[in-house]
Amino acid sequence: MRKISLYIAASLDGYIAKADGSFKWLEDFPNPEKSDFGYAGFL
Repeated sequence: MRKISLYIAASLDGYIAKADGSFKWLEDFPNPEKSDFGYAGFL
């Protein structure tokens, strides 16, 4: 059996993209500290 680990951004309502497939909402999220939000620890 294979194991899959997934690290993905999702909105509070559980979506990862808009209906048109874009994820512009994520690009607009302010991140002045340039944090990776735990991604390095996930690896």
